[in-house]
Amino acid sequence: MLDPPRADYGRSIVADGDPDAIKEVKLQTRLHYEIAEGSWPQTMHLRWFADGLFVVIDAENPIFYEVPIWRVQHLLVLRPDGIPYIRKHRP
Repeated sequence: MLDPPRADYGRSIVADGDPDAIKEVKLQTRLHYEIAEGSWPQTMHLRWFADGLFVVIDAENPIFYEVPIWRVQHLLVLRPDGIPYIRKHRP
């Protein structure tokens, strides 16, 4: 578990992408932090903060895991608005 990102949660953006690609990002994050499969909750989502992409475990007090971008960089496609889209296969 990490400290919350430095950016304001209200100013963060929900990450957008293909469901399979988002699952892959969550899997790579779990593997990076060596979290056992059964203990990784299902209620989570991805959010972009000023200091990176985070898996946010939904709870009364959310838990943040920074996504290791080097493990998922091949899934990120930059859009014109500057916010990457998460996609499994590039054209």
